[in-house]
Amino acid sequence: MVRGRRPKLFYGTQASVAPPTFVVFARHADAVHFSYRRYLENRLRGAFGFEGTPIRIVFRERSREPRGPRTDRRAAAPSGGDGRRRRRR
Repeated sequence: MVRGRRPKLFYGTQASVAPPTFVVFARHADAVHFSYRRYLENRLRGAFGFEGTPIRIVFRERSREPRGPRTDRRAAAPSGGDGRRRRRR
C-alpha cells in the first residue's frame, strides 16, 4: 500500500516471446507485493502452458501524459476525396 491506497492494475500485454515477457501497467507499480507477482506468474503458467519456462513480468507506471481532445479517425484517414461521406445509390 502507498499512502493507504492499493496499487491499481490497468492492463497487461505480452512484450516478448523469448523469454515470455509480460508488461503490466499500474498505478504505484513498485508497491505490488512479491506474492502477487508470484500469483500472476503461476496463473499465466497454468492458463497458457508455460510449465518449465522462465517468465518475466514487468510492472510499469502508466504514463502521466494529459489526454488531449479526441480526433475523428475517419477524417484523418486518406480517402482521396474531400472528406465528406457520400450516399450510396
